[in-house]
Amino acid sequence: MKEEIRRRVLIVDDEEPGRINLRFALAAHASWEIAGECADVAQARAFLAAQTVDVVFLDIRMPHESGLALAHDLAQQPAPPLVIFVTAYDNHAMEAFRVHALDYLLKPLDDADLEKALARRRVDGAAPVGCPHRHPARLVRVAPADAGPGTRLSAPVKHPLGRPHRRRAT
Repeated sequence: MKEEIRRRVLIVDDEEPGRINLRFALAAHASWEIAGECADVAQARAFLAAQTVDVVFLDIRMPHESGLALAHDLAQQPAPPLVIFVTAYDNHAMEAFRVHALDYLLKPLDDADLEKALARRRVDGAAPVGCPHRHPARLVRVAPADAGPGTRLSAPVKHPLGRPHRRRAT
């Protein structure tokens, strides 16, 4: 029997009821382990400096610093955790996807929406924490540094959802 991979999760939300609701919703999914909970971005930065997680469930509007700022900084890392925003505001969705969010869930959290987001993470692949190819934004093939302009990449490129596709030459 194949052993199920456990996903480590960090919950970042300034409102305790939001953290509690997400904690209870994730409890129904045995393969998801809550590694920690933080009430603001500063706590999350300290936590992530000391520990590695697969997914960060992140609120956007928090005191002192936005969850979008943390997501932007995470996206710059060589092997960032995936980010799923959980927020009461729908007007930040475009900006959230610009920082490569895996999903954008609205509060109050709907169990069906959470299940879809978790399923999307399972489709994303089972690459271990620390693997540079585990984040959808990192799943592109780059031309070698010595390649000249107009270099064609004919090798298949791994698609974030596992579908093969080819990168178009520019």
